[in-house]
Amino acid sequence: MGYWLLWEWEILAVLVTKSILLATLSAFLQHALAASSPTFNSGHSIPTWFFASSFPSRTSFNSFVALLAPRELAAFQRTKGTIGLNTGEFVTGPMGCDLDALDTVATPGASTSNENDSNLLAVLVTRIHPLLTATFLDNAPQLRSPIQIPIQPLELVSSVVELAKLVYGTSIRDGNANEEIFDSLTTMMAHVAPYFPFGEGTLLAAIEPANARTREGFQTLNLAYAELVSLYISRIEPNDPGTRRRNKKGGKSIIERKQVDEVASYVVRALRGEVGSPPGLPSALSLIAYTSLLPTIWALRSENGVIPATMQYATSDSGAGNKAVKRAAVEFMGRIVLINSDPRCAELQSLDNADVREWVLGLPRTAWEFGEKDLRGTEIVLLILLRMNQRKLYDSLTLDALRQRLIPFFIFDHAKRGAITGPWTKLPDHLQRLALDVMSSLCHGGGEDKGGLTSAIDRAVAQTTLAEYWVHLRPSLNI
Repeated sequence: MGYWLLWEWEILAVLVTKSILLATLSAFLQHALAASSPTFNSGHSIPTWFFASSFPSRTSFNSFVALLAPRELAAFQRTKGTIGLNTGEFVTGPMGCDLDALDTVATPGASTSNENDSNLLAVLVTRIHPLLTATFLDNAPQLRSPIQIPIQPLELVSSVVELAKLVYGTSIRDGNANEEIFDSLTTMMAHVAPYFPFGEGTLLAAIEPANARTREGFQTLNLAYAELVSLYISRIEPNDPGTRRRNKKGGKSIIERKQVDEVASYVVRALRGEVGSPPGLPSALSLIAYTSLLPTIWALRSENGVIPATMQYATSDSGAGNKAVKRAAVEFMGRIVLINSDPRCAELQSLDNADVREWVLGLPRTAWEFGEKDLRGTEIVLLILLRMNQRKLYDSLTLDALRQRLIPFFIFDHAKRGAITGPWTKLPDHLQRLALDVMSSLCHGGGEDKGGLTSAIDRAVAQTTLAEYWVHLRPSLNI
């Protein structure tokens, strides 16, 4: 009896040690790769790297990213001598040159540095792959225990899949993945696939009804595996519709159809709040979970139900309890709408006009909810309204409805309290100016109901330092 107890303690000590080592390695690599990779996000916005393959050049992609970039960041870049130019967005005449062609100009020494980084990363993937595979195969079967889910194997498997997502993801996102890297990723995915979705084959409600740590661990695993699948799909060039059709219609598939279908189904259920919680209870996605889903959603955008579920999530109050999640959902949906209207982009499944209109008409309320409490969220909403109008994506009825719904953002009349100023009066100067720019743009469009909004703005700005600024915008409205 004592021998077996000692043996169990020795095994536990080994597992704990390995778990700590893998977690430390993951933290170290995340820091190192974040410092060297341009695709890691700055924290000001949602990740956007996965949109890059839909554009013909880095210049056009950067132009797309800049559409919803923070205004303060853009101002800082201008003071540093860098001017953000949205290629083709405001240009009205021929420029005499192709800005996209400038992408081919290489910085001396940069190619050598990038090649060295690529080689080092390839070596890292080759050396770490056997460790990840062996650790996963040793511990994954224990996650199907009908009695109890041991925490150490769960942590080890989570570390393995997170490490795989980190090293493979960095290599693929930066365009440095060779055939050997994709082959080892295929092998890793083949080992993980039979266990996906993690936790759904065990009766968690009966085994550990209150163990939130276990549920979060399984959710992390599922999100990481889903991203691995999306990374593999990304090797198919979106600019080649023929390749997409051949793969979808039963030619020689690059990836098993079953894996894609399972991940797409999981994504839809996650957006609907049907995973990661006890049966019968809705599950709210955290900001980390939601942003982790975004590359997968984009990779699976042609799969049935994925884009409609994404739009429904952004339209509903799914993220209302967490403003950061709501902000991310609004920006992601805004970028989907904008990329769908960009002639430079690869094909995108058509969006339902009625759904887009419903989402757009909800943006004034979202701007009110964000207000001064979430300045970045307010800025994103204003920029989306502006960019969509610049691309003439509103019909007259939508424009009239938008103007009417934006009035309370500036001022409204209460039956008992009289005139009450809206969130606009509490915004910092640069956002107040942006809001006035957006309203001016909206009043340049079609439709008839412009007077209500401009009158409300007149009242709101009357006693502010921006009254003169608005005067210079308003006369050109022809109302």
